[in-house]
Amino acid sequence: MARKYPISELINLSGLRKLGIDYHNSHLLRLERDGLFPARRYLSPQRIVWLRAEIDAWIHSRPTSLTTGGQNEA
Repeated sequence: MARKYPISELINLSGLRKLGIDYHNSHLLRLERDGLFPARRYLSPQRIVWLRAEIDAWIHSRPTSLTTGGQNEA
């Protein structure tokens, strides 16, 4: 049977921290609500994860320096 969605690595809050995203949960919730950070997935009421591919895309969308005007330079 063909998969409907491609497999992506799942990362939890400690995985975000290992990537340098050391935001408090309440700040992440605000960013997600405002569409400024990828949405979390609930595997269960106590198990929250993010898709690694979406987090990687978000990281690459961040400015590379304060002088780039918010655009990532290629």
